[in-house]
Amino acid sequence: MLDRVIDRLPALLLIAALALLAQVAIFEVDQPGRLMAGIPAFLLLLLYLRAGTGGAAKAKAKGKA
Repeated sequence: MLDRVIDRLPALLLIAALALLAQVAIFEVDQPGRLMAGIPAFLLLLLYLRAGTGGAAKAKAKGKA
C-alpha cells in the first residue's frame, strides 16, 4: 500500500496545491476568477492520473521476454 502512495505522491501534492488555490481564491481573496490559474495544473493532474503507473507496460514487456 505504501508503494501505491509513493507512486501517486506527485498527484497527491498537486491535489493539495489545487485545493489551496481554490481555498485562497474563493474564501480569502473573494476572487473566484483566480481559479483560472489552476486549469493547467488540473489538466496535468488528469493526464497523470489517466496515464497510470505503467504497470501494464511492464507486464507486457515481461511476458515477451
